[in-house]
Amino acid sequence: MFKLIPLESGLNDVTGFFCGATNVGMRTNPVNSGVSDVDGDVAFIRSEAPCDISSVFTSNTFQAAPIKHYQKYPKDFQTNFLLINAKNANAMTGDKGIEDIDSIMSTLSVKQNVLNPVMSSTGVIGYRLPVDKITSAFGTLDFNASNTHEPPRASMTTDSFKKEFAYTVELEDGHSLNIAA
Repeated sequence: MFKLIPLESGLNDVTGFFCGATNVGMRTNPVNSGVSDVDGDVAFIRSEAPCDISSVFTSNTFQAAPIKHYQKYPKDFQTNFLLINAKNANAMTGDKGIEDIDSIMSTLSVKQNVLNPVMSSTGVIGYRLPVDKITSAFGTLDFNASNTHEPPRASMTTDSFKKEFAYTVELEDGHSLNIAA
């Protein structure tokens, strides 16, 4: 058996992970409670080493561009980078939405050593991503930062609380590890 011990520092307590957020002006005049422009609208989570990734998606015919982009990767792929944006879901944007992600990731790869970068978008449906605004973030983000509470705040849309957790897992044999999401 194992024991879970809650941690307050999120990804800061997981060795080899970095994260942060910035505001590029996508979230203007937010109407949702608890979220403001200062919370950012573009965020990242980066790992030093490639990581296995697993996801569950809707079977809806109208999958958003980030899902379609993700599904272009081979099964059981690894990544070291997740880019998150709020205010715009990049859903119902067709092939142009996927092309926008390709463009963003191409610009990102010039700034950062990324392996199979994944994008997650949340917000209003039916609008294409503001590619120039998102790529402008790459000049201001500190990709070596460990500002663990920024990405959950930046990814909030109409949420009243941020979705994150971190635990130390103590194993029976005395070993322990930290996990966060």
